[in-house]
Amino acid sequence: MDHETAGVWWQEGLFLQPEHFIRESRLHSDCLRDVTQQLSGGMAGFSRLVTDESLTGAGKLTLLQAHGVMPDGTPFVTDVPLSISLDGLSGDMTFLLTLPLSSAPDRFTAKPLSVSENRAGQTREPVTISAAYLNLQLKCLSQCRDDETGLAVARLHCRDGAGYPPPEPEFCAPYLFVQDNPWLIRRAEDMRLLLAQRLQRLYSTPDGEPACLHLQPLLTQLQSLTAGDRITSRDFYRFCLHLQSVLCALSATPPPEPLPWCNEDHAGLFSPCIQSLKQLLVPQTRQHVQPLSWDTRLLASRRLLRLALPESAFAEQSRLILEYRDDSGRPPDAARTARLLKLAGNNQIATCVNNGLTGIPLLSLNNAPDGVTPHPGGIYFEPDTRSPLWTADDPVLALHIDGQLPHARLNAVLITRR
Repeated sequence: MDHETAGVWWQEGLFLQPEHFIRESRLHSDCLRDVTQQLSGGMAGFSRLVTDESLTGAGKLTLLQAHGVMPDGTPFVTDVPLSISLDGLSGDMTFLLTLPLSSAPDRFTAKPLSVSENRAGQTREPVTISAAYLNLQLKCLSQCRDDETGLAVARLHCRDGAGYPPPEPEFCAPYLFVQDNPWLIRRAEDMRLLLAQRLQRLYSTPDGEPACLHLQPLLTQLQSLTAGDRITSRDFYRFCLHLQSVLCALSATPPPEPLPWCNEDHAGLFSPCIQSLKQLLVPQTRQHVQPLSWDTRLLASRRLLRLALPESAFAEQSRLILEYRDDSGRPPDAARTARLLKLAGNNQIATCVNNGLTGIPLLSLNNAPDGVTPHPGGIYFEPDTRSPLWTADDPVLALHIDGQLPHARLNAVLITRR
């Protein structure tokens, strides 16, 4: 047997030394880590993550539960709440659940544990011992040490002792399996619906059979995935790339260059791929691009722009695009700009601004959509129409511009499909 995986040969008369227990402890840790890495395919991430971000506005981020595998292969389970204060933090901050590496002296922390006999009829009183627990801590990225590993839990924009979450697509905690990840499950369901609709259209066309032969097996895989079949996040990314290549081949277009797998940034990895899939799956229709005019009467007094939307703006395939430019001479920061622009219906904007509430999230776009003329230094946003504040009952939108954007210049374009 390899000495690295060999345990102690326990026998009668053995003179116990500390090294015997050290060897057994290392064997247990190594075997547990090896088995976990084999079962998880060498991946790291959460299998369960519960955070309480309700107090971030009051300066506190709390992790309630976390189960999963660390990047060094260590499995962990913690149901003890961990908190971190946001006082003194400024800017965009990533928060991680950290664990010292096996070489670090503080990898474990001692806590009392009551131990009793498991045999029936035992009469001995439980004995309290000092047990070694994994020293899991909640930290911001700048506080992490070189001899620590960790998994990202949340990303917040911190200022004045409080934290504010970014728009949803900008961050996604790494999960081992798609089924445990609400962020990915929603997008997988969107893809399933679009692919099913694409197949229905193909089945009704005389020359659609060849495409159906390629796409039907992929729809079956998506259906089983959304029905509960477990698949790792990495395997789901490979599936998305495969579906993308099939759709590009059917449309005789080259697929985009895929991003290499990155376990640290699931949102940055999946978002462009899934956005490309949605564009490939939606029916190809003619689009109409209509510039919209802002009402600027309240800009000087209340830093407020208003925009009357036509009824077509609330149609399923319509898109409202906001272009932001400024005269500061510096390249705009999309994430910061999205936080400092507060969008809501005209009836809701005062409540959002006065109470510090989040308006309709603005989703950052990598470039100007087709049909929109790009301008140097311009960045582009699209309102998240899933927000409850996006409603046809309040068709006049109001955009509040934070005073930190004194040089803001905004254009609005409505894209409708016919």
